[in-house]
Amino acid sequence: MKRKILILYITPSSGHYKAAKALKKAVRLINKNREAITIDSLKFLHPWAEGFVNGVYSLVIKKLPFIWGSIYDKKKVFSGLSPFKKIVHYIDRLKIKKLFERINPSVVICTQAFPCGVVCSYKKFIEPKIKVIACITDLMPHRFWVYEEVDYFTVACEEGKNYLIAEGVPAEKIKITGIPILPQFRHIPNEEYRKDLGLDPDIPVVLLMGGGSGIGSFKEVVRYLDILDLALQIVIVCGRNQRLYQWFRTNSRFFKKKVVAYEYVDFIDKLMDSADIIVTKPGGITISEALAKHLAVVLINPIPGQEQRNMSFLVKKKIALQAESSYQAALLIKSILKNKKLRDELQENAYAFSHPESSLDIIKLALTL
Repeated sequence: MKRKILILYITPSSGHYKAAKALKKAVRLINKNREAITIDSLKFLHPWAEGFVNGVYSLVIKKLPFIWGSIYDKKKVFSGLSPFKKIVHYIDRLKIKKLFERINPSVVICTQAFPCGVVCSYKKFIEPKIKVIACITDLMPHRFWVYEEVDYFTVACEEGKNYLIAEGVPAEKIKITGIPILPQFRHIPNEEYRKDLGLDPDIPVVLLMGGGSGIGSFKEVVRYLDILDLALQIVIVCGRNQRLYQWFRTNSRFFKKKVVAYEYVDFIDKLMDSADIIVTKPGGITISEALAKHLAVVLINPIPGQEQRNMSFLVKKKIALQAESSYQAALLIKSILKNKKLRDELQENAYAFSHPESSLDIIKLALTL
């Protein structure tokens, strides 16, 4: 019988899910005698609450982002939620016990902090032998990840490791693996991809991405790019933002430069291979994919909290540039395309920081357990 690795995430439109998919694929590549099972833990444990929680989060992020920024990883919020967490963990560990009895996993990998807390509660009070890996999917962790029952934490960088150590996690429990991404995000530039996508192989390509929800001021960015006095092509991935996608479908013919819009797609790796520069929100997964592809990165429209931290880190390390406005994003793109030294520096820093084998390395770690 195949030994099972259980991978828990929340929300199928999230980076946590993309990380879970990457880890599942890595299991198939490394050891066919292991079976990887991915489960949306919020849907499994609280199916009645999943839509409500996702809806409230989406509303806050899109309409009231300052609220999220004001509570993200704050000590008072963390302390205030502790009694509520204990109640939820008590209820959920009894539910998850039935799942574990049915699946009998040898290792559980959590790509989001909520299931990590539930599994650690199960380990503490019911089954101490279960092995748990906390797989952190942003560049910097937060307090809700920290449980002494975790066997290993995987982080993106040395700074993330230092954060956990400051929170009391033993250094030997922390592995710098990078954020898990699919193996196809190795650097494979290919001009044929441009031809396949209807792009000119000889004209620079700027890729715009706003995550699965297509959040960002991308109409304005494209308008400013369109009036730049240099040749370029623009590709935008609108994700599940149908309104944005339909706007570009209707209006792309009015731009002087070539503008190609996509909905949610499963060939982001090929779009990145076709691009010279990416303009994106600083989500952990998208950034990790772009750096593995050695792209020059311009960051815009961060969500306060985790994405703001990601951006501050990347800008400080000179891995990416920060745009305060759509107009500045266009000027930064012009600077990158005109200044080969700047472009080379960004691409070299991206390469040095990237972890294209991250998902494989995390699964190899899991197999040691």
